[in-house]
Amino acid sequence: MTARKLRVVTPILGLLLVFVVVIFVTITPQSNAAEGKKLISVGDFDRMAEILFPEARAWRRIDKLPVVTAAEMDSQLVDRMFAKKSGVTGEEDFVCSFRDRLKRDLGHEGNLHRGDVFGPGDDDLVYGGSEPCSEGNISIIWRHVHDPEKMSAFRWSRIIRLEASTSPHAVDVEIGCCATAYNIFHISALLGGPARSVYVLNNLEIPEDADEASGRVLFKQRTLLRWWPREATVNPNEDFDLGGFNVNGQAYPSGTEGELLMSYHDVSGKLWQLVRVPLSSTSTAGWVSH
Repeated sequence: MTARKLRVVTPILGLLLVFVVVIFVTITPQSNAAEGKKLISVGDFDRMAEILFPEARAWRRIDKLPVVTAAEMDSQLVDRMFAKKSGVTGEEDFVCSFRDRLKRDLGHEGNLHRGDVFGPGDDDLVYGGSEPCSEGNISIIWRHVHDPEKMSAFRWSRIIRLEASTSPHAVDVEIGCCATAYNIFHISALLGGPARSVYVLNNLEIPEDADEASGRVLFKQRTLLRWWPREATVNPNEDFDLGGFNVNGQAYPSGTEGELLMSYHDVSGKLWQLVRVPLSSTSTAGWVSH
């Protein structure tokens, strides 16, 4: 073939290749729940907190509290925050110093916030970030910016929202590490007490146009939770173990009661409901159909 013919054929082949790729992408089935619709990310912890715990929607978001500036973070303030009686504890050895690493992290502007956690005028300090000497997250709250030697709360999790009051409550999340297939969200009194926990699978799919809903749901037959609001295509009768990666959710017997969180109609008009079950201190979020 001559050079002139090659110059003519090459662009045509390129156009054909682009056409084939476009057709392939167009007809490839979508992996999400809502026939290609946008999804709410389960990694959007604040949005998930709103969905799982509607009572916390009006609470203050930690990431929206005013940031303590570098100018305010003088060495004396940090030293008082880590005074012996503060109660801030963690792994301390020659390999990793919890206090030293946390002090270093506090020096980076944006990791420390201030807010009236315990009511108007309290002016407290709130830290949320990575655990200094291992995987995971921590949250620490000190009362009073100017006298923070007494630590008020310490959690091995990330606090997302706080109810500001003299007896504050909090929503926090234990973020799954490594091969863990889920995150665990909690709602409880900040200073301790019974917690309500919800397991959320990492690949749970929630369409953006799903509607908020409330009420109770009663299972009238043995029911499987789904990761997505669509019919299962693989192993429809297989139970789901939170530590595994099977297709379906855990099976619940007839008579199980759950809390309704969201509702969604798929393209066929079928109603799906996002629920947490059972109604106990520990539950799992997933979809059921009607």
